[in-house]
Amino acid sequence: WQREAARQILRDAAAAKRAEASERRRMKAEDRTMSRSVRNDEAALLARLEKLLLRWSARAQREARIAARKAAKHEGQARRQQLREESAARRSQEMAAKKR
Repeated sequence: WQREAARQILRDAAAAKRAEASERRRMKAEDRTMSRSVRNDEAALLARLEKLLLRWSARAQREARIAARKAAKHEGQARRQQLREESAARRSQEMAAKKR
């Protein structure tokens, strides 16, 4: 009966080992699916962030173009004003020279 008891103990130990191994495998698989979903979430977040950054950079570029256009317009107005003033000054000098 001692041999039978020893066999039973060995059988129980083997069964426990198998159960432990299958539990470990199940846990590993669970971890894999979890990490996969986490990775998918990260990828989705990164994609959204990239979209936002693209949108912001596009908006910034558009605003920069508009600002440059406005600056060029103001510059043109200022240049025309300066030319007007210079020609007026020249004209008044010519008039003064004629009077003399």
